[in-house]
Amino acid sequence: MFRDSLKYLKKNIVQPKTANFNKIINLKFSTSNGKVFEIKTPKIGSKPDIEISGSLTPNGYAENFEIRVKNLYISGIESDLTTVEVSAGYADKLSSGLFGTVTNCYTANPSPDKETVILCTCANVETWSKETIDLKLEKNFTLSTAVAQIANKLGYAYFIESSLMNSVSSAPFYFNGRCSVALNKLKTFFPKILIESDGKKVTVYSAESKMISKVVHTLKIFLQSPQFSGGAVSLSVPFNPVFKCGDFVRFPTTFASKTIGSLLYNEAQINSIQFSFGTVSDTNEMILSCTPTSKIGA
Repeated sequence: MFRDSLKYLKKNIVQPKTANFNKIINLKFSTSNGKVFEIKTPKIGSKPDIEISGSLTPNGYAENFEIRVKNLYISGIESDLTTVEVSAGYADKLSSGLFGTVTNCYTANPSPDKETVILCTCANVETWSKETIDLKLEKNFTLSTAVAQIANKLGYAYFIESSLMNSVSSAPFYFNGRCSVALNKLKTFFPKILIESDGKKVTVYSAESKMISKVVHTLKIFLQSPQFSGGAVSLSVPFNPVFKCGDFVRFPTTFASKTIGSLLYNEAQINSIQFSFGTVSDTNEMILSCTPTSKIGA
């Protein structure tokens, strides 16, 4: 009788989905002598205590971020850490995209509850901010030629939207300075392009196609009510690894704003993101700084 009851319960009672509460952070470190070691969070079992926090810029990478790990013993190699790759999210939704250059590593709290703090900037920030290039491109140079030269100088991969590959400039481009500035100046020769870099790759696409292929997220859970201020809105939501700057969000009309004329705004575009996320603690928040809009469409 008892076994039959148990079978009935297993068959007929829907088990709660816990995947979005099963928080995952994986870390992959490299050292100056070429060694690599990883810290992985299992989907099942005891989890390492890891927290990450930082901000995502409109260029699509984490400008600065911090990693805190409890009971991490790496004595002797703290000063040798050079880069880190972070994957974060949930058991059913993981994002791999934070590439960091380690700028500092120290112990915040001693044993027995030792806490190691690792401070990072975007990957290859030294190269991105200081690498220079001497460009001498005569008129009728192609966009692909310019991007290839700059990306190769940075040591980055690159991707150019196919419709832009053969775009030609009617003016010459002479430049001697930082690669990051050179990429920005390219926009004066090709005003309809958008350029992004994630610290490892330069991506060039047309502004028109970016608007056509909008990414729209519907927000259902808030940590607090949306905060409207003038022409901006701040949204506090649980961490979601798929959110990117430039994406659009929709939220319930109960939170809508009429700050501009008589239009009702419950749609917005993400400009920047602040995040804090932990595997064990209750830390789990993204603050989306957005511009309200009514142009997402149906």
